[in-house]
Amino acid sequence: AAVRQALEQPNMNLSPGKHYSFNVGQLAWHLISDDQGLIYVVVCDGKYPQRCAHMCLEELQRTFVSKCGDKASTSKDRALDKQASSFMQKICQKYDNVAEVDKLAAVARKVDTVKIVMQENVDAALQNCVKLESIEKAAEELQQQAGVFKRNANELKNKMWWKNMKMRLIIAAIVLII
Repeated sequence: AAVRQALEQPNMNLSPGKHYSFNVGQLAWHLISDDQGLIYVVVCDGKYPQRCAHMCLEELQRTFVSKCGDKASTSKDRALDKQASSFMQKICQKYDNVAEVDKLAAVARKVDTVKIVMQENVDAALQNCVKLESIEKAAEELQQQAGVFKRNANELKNKMWWKNMKMRLIIAAIVLII
């Protein structure tokens, strides 16, 4: 009833083969008509890619024409529900996964995956830089400590040399006195 009401608007003039799309709330409506006056409608989430909805409409139209043919123009309302529901469900299931039907969406998903991997790599590289900086800081501290150790070792060596020299002088003085 809502579709019929929308289509009966005075400014709604559907040309065969031309796609029409409009949003109502969170939903996107996509329509196409054929030469027999049949109108095919796909209603999906507003975020669903329009090109995929149009591909779905075209496949729905082709499949409906091939399976139901001329019956559509002569049958009563809802007379083709059973016959059409099986292939319509298959088409809807096929178009549920955008990446499978839309190469651009598949590439975009791969690009997003690569972006995530690259971001993780950049994060790991930054963490490695932080680790490298801490290692460099530790190396500088060790070098400073080594310098202090060397200086203290030289001072101790000199101190011990003077102490040893004093001992020799004292021993030499005692030997001279005796």
